[in-house]
Amino acid sequence: MIAPNLLMTNNHVIKTQEVVEKSNFSFNYQLDINGKECPTQIIGASPNGVFYTNEQLDYTVLTLKEVPDFGKPLIFKSKLMRQDDRVAIIQHPGGHLKKISIQNNFVVYADNQVLQYTTSTEPGSSASPVFDDDFQVVGIHHSGGMLVEPNTQQRYLRNARTSAIALLNDLKSNAPEIYNSFGEIVSPDEQIIASGSPSVGDNGVSNPPIKLWNTSTGEEIRILTGHTASVNAITFSLTAKIIASGGEDNTIRIWNYQTGELIQTLEPQMFGKFSCFQSSCQNFS
Repeated sequence: MIAPNLLMTNNHVIKTQEVVEKSNFSFNYQLDINGKECPTQIIGASPNGVFYTNEQLDYTVLTLKEVPDFGKPLIFKSKLMRQDDRVAIIQHPGGHLKKISIQNNFVVYADNQVLQYTTSTEPGSSASPVFDDDFQVVGIHHSGGMLVEPNTQQRYLRNARTSAIALLNDLKSNAPEIYNSFGEIVSPDEQIIASGSPSVGDNGVSNPPIKLWNTSTGEEIRILTGHTASVNAITFSLTAKIIASGGEDNTIRIWNYQTGELIQTLEPQMFGKFSCFQSSCQNFS
């Protein structure tokens, strides 16, 4: 999951919106700390949701509906890896329960689009996130076997992934609505990540929270509530201690993320009157 309701997979797994609508998606398919299978939840996709795919980079982004609370979305990092850097991969090899491969996995080739590395994978590992030592996503897995190394054109037994650099650049240029929903949810000092939520409260009233997390510890810092429908866009100010969030309730809300204070709510008729986040929000009406 790259945002509260957006999932990323490979293009060779899902190529079209038609395939999306015929697919189901399982959450929590793993063992608990006692070695027992966790209860899973199977959901579908939103037929009218965001959909974007890139065959060359081999990835697809689609929208899910009724997403369970899975924690915070993955953090993508536009980072050029180096030979012999360590990576980790979380995967479902062969379509089985979740497996994690850590430490003894090394980068053998990297450029701005392709990253090749050594680790154990199987068919079914497609679109698995590949992490650096800070457990931020630096690519998504798409193939393994005797692969051609781009600079030498020699074949070697290894795995390959699409670099997060290429993914983020492509989304920024060709699908900004997706890029903006997850590409800028880390604070400028990289200490806080913000994630929206489509959840519904215990009383059945929709009051989706925005959750703030410490990127180093994973600790939940603060919850911001106010939107009445799914939150699908969040961005941090580059200078002030504020964030803006956009939701399907057709509002933009400005928050002080240090205190949790809701500073202002912008309604549709107010859009275009504000310039935000150059240094602060200014009203030009």
